[in-house]
Amino acid sequence: MARKSPLPPGPVEASAGVPAEGGSPRVAVVDPLPCMRLGLATMLERNGRYRVVLSVATGEELIAALADGAPVDLIVLDVRPHHGDGYALLEWLRVHQPGMRVLAYGLPADDGTVVRSYRSGACALLSKDMDEELLLLAMDVVRRAAVFHTPHTQQVLLENPDGLCAEERRRQKLLVQLTKRQLEVLVLLCREDCPSSARIGHALGITARTVDSHVEELFELFDVNRRVMLVRAAQRLGIV
Repeated sequence: MARKSPLPPGPVEASAGVPAEGGSPRVAVVDPLPCMRLGLATMLERNGRYRVVLSVATGEELIAALADGAPVDLIVLDVRPHHGDGYALLEWLRVHQPGMRVLAYGLPADDGTVVRSYRSGACALLSKDMDEELLLLAMDVVRRAAVFHTPHTQQVLLENPDGLCAEERRRQKLLVQLTKRQLEVLVLLCREDCPSSARIGHALGITARTVDSHVEELFELFDVNRRVMLVRAAQRLGIV
């Protein structure tokens, strides 16, 4: 089941994209971990090229600060944070702060993270274990209104020209393949109380044996052999 975005729907007016005259670009860092925010600020400010003016844990805090007039030119954010949804924040910024340049990072920086980050509006995507040299190189590109790629991100985007990652294509395929009854069984299987086949059958007006038959079909579709693995796969793919 899709997660509802915690971000506000409306626009926020803020100073973005143009540093103070003669000054270093002003950066906001968004990460739930204080140690990560401190580390990024240290790397960015060490040689005076950037100035971290805002350090917050969540997207909601960032948006509130922008609404209060925080003078931010660039944003560095964890796209896979512990709280909220980094992709939703990227999309919100793209729509409501189109002049804002954003460098995202994640761990792992897998194919899905790469595709979703750039599609959602990131100008760069780095691994969370980036070093200072790579961070500053990417920031220098992003601040000039360009898009930065590592060899990895460039290769991933070339291999996925439809703008979808492999898991998203798999999700689309499964949604076409699943019958209405199979989806009903799958939704009930994913309930927190882990209902038995008999209880699922009672809820749907079918026998436990028929439920087991549908479960076996779901195993084959999802390429798993246990109910717990089926539930995890369905939730990871956003099917339930």
